[in-house]
Amino acid sequence: MRVPRSFHAWISVGLLGTVTALLVGAGPTAAQPAAMGEDAEPPNAARVLVQQSHETISHTIEAVARRLDSYFAAETVYEDPTGSFGQLTGIATLGKGGNVDLQPRARLNLVLPHTQRRLRFSLESRDDDSSEEDAAYAAVAKAVEPSDPGRKVFAGLLLSWLRSGKWTVNAGAGAHVKIPLDPYTRVRARYTLPLSGWVFRASETVFWFDSTGVGETSRVQADFAFSDRLLFRVSPEATYLWRDDTFELSTSVFLFQQLTERQGLAWQAGIFGETNPRWRRTGYLGRVRYRVQIYEKWIYAEVDPEVRWERDDGFRPAPFVSLRLDFLFGDEYE
Repeated sequence: MRVPRSFHAWISVGLLGTVTALLVGAGPTAAQPAAMGEDAEPPNAARVLVQQSHETISHTIEAVARRLDSYFAAETVYEDPTGSFGQLTGIATLGKGGNVDLQPRARLNLVLPHTQRRLRFSLESRDDDSSEEDAAYAAVAKAVEPSDPGRKVFAGLLLSWLRSGKWTVNAGAGAHVKIPLDPYTRVRARYTLPLSGWVFRASETVFWFDSTGVGETSRVQADFAFSDRLLFRVSPEATYLWRDDTFELSTSVFLFQQLTERQGLAWQAGIFGETNPRWRRTGYLGRVRYRVQIYEKWIYAEVDPEVRWERDDGFRPAPFVSLRLDFLFGDEYE
């Protein structure tokens, strides 16, 4: 069953309405009046205490999430960086039949001078099957895979439009580096909302690639910190390609553990699906990442066993083990 575009339009309108409602609820009408008249009641001590406790818990969750995302080199860390950085990664994966797949990767992000840190140049290589890819790139990689398999290199400029309070908005343009070039543009907006001991991050990305046309990705990330070393996360995501009139869907659950200052574990379970040719599951994923800081703050090693159940393989379990080495460069990694 094909999903009509009008259906997705209603989803977009609903998302926009939800964000608008959140903004209205978080605006001045929900806050304490700026000036209290003679008949205004003094602030309730219990209410003030509850508000302060809520803010403290929310800031703690955000700090824990940022620290653990940075430690595990999560994709969200690199979506909106504040400074220049570089990353070199080598991955060796042992898969079916004892085959070993070597995957070198590189990422460079440079803040351009005299731009108040708002304009950056990025260059990165990506793989079709990486479970950590930016959804917009991953959808494009899958769409063009039959004619252009393997590693892909993207280069472009990224402009930070807004970084204020709960909102982050940026826009970028560049190209998938190949012959001929495959240009792209994209705009991403993210809104952060602390709520009842959780921190929610909702993001919407609208993108265009010459090879695949217009698409959009909606993602919600919900974090809950059990302690300053244990973080739970659930992250549903949907990417829509207008030219193919199809959704790519996923939901992943994570548990991040900071074992020591130099060691950490990340547990992940995920389910994946699509709507073309009909609504159906395409795979499952179970994964554990053991990551250790082996030198200063800029060299990390990782052991990554995982099991995949994919529709194309009859949902038979397929185990993989990856060894990974990360070299990080930048002011915060010195």
